[in-house]
Amino acid sequence: MLIQTDNLSIGYRKNNNHSLVLSGINLQISSRKLIALVGTNGVGKSTLLKTLSGLLPLIDGNIFIEKRNSLSFSAVDWAKMCAVVLTDTSLNQNIRVRELIGLGRHPYTNWLGKISPEDEIQIDKALALTGIENLAHRNINELSDGQRQKVFIARAIAQDTPLVLMDEPTTHLDFYNKVQFQKLVKKLSDTGKTIIYSTHDLDMAIQLSDELIVLTPTQVFHDSPNKLIDDKVFDYFFDADDIVFDQVNKRFLVKKITNK
Repeated sequence: MLIQTDNLSIGYRKNNNHSLVLSGINLQISSRKLIALVGTNGVGKSTLLKTLSGLLPLIDGNIFIEKRNSLSFSAVDWAKMCAVVLTDTSLNQNIRVRELIGLGRHPYTNWLGKISPEDEIQIDKALALTGIENLAHRNINELSDGQRQKVFIARAIAQDTPLVLMDEPTTHLDFYNKVQFQKLVKKLSDTGKTIIYSTHDLDMAIQLSDELIVLTPTQVFHDSPNKLIDDKVFDYFFDADDIVFDQVNKRFLVKKITNK
């Protein structure tokens, strides 16, 4: 088991107080999985991802990664176990693509940050897997949104971790690039990595992911898309009469608006 959570509670701490977002989260996540994290705005998707990655302290409960309690992890342990791709990434706009991808190797470099021949091999692999070898020497500010997203994913690949967490990675992408993203992360999961990504593209997530984690204000569901559909989890996903889930075609539909 790659990840196991035991009665996990997530939220935000401030001084000695905390703001609880979700509690009682019990997940068991295996290796080699592509998992979509879905839920309505404000339900806690980003909070869960940041907690699983160690960027946010948990409120209560435990997270085990490869059977090791995450509370024992050092910063270097986290960096070797989990790579993170966030929606808004601040960076030097003049940095070249290959240099940015090389930042993923920092958990393995010496204190000088010197890139070794092995690091170069991992960078080359990341460029090849994402199909952006031709962009290696371009500045990041010269790229389209779709190309930039591939670069950030390549940096996560170069980090060479069993777990990759992505927070709404398709937000700024058009439909074509969203499909290309799905194909890319599926290829990555086939290489042995587990990818968990949050998304609002529900239909695509249901069609193309191995599993889904569905967050609601009161419950967390985790299973295959077909099992969740059979259990009618999506029938009440939206608190709206004009949005319905079509179980046969596995997609959400908007009822036709008529003037009365």
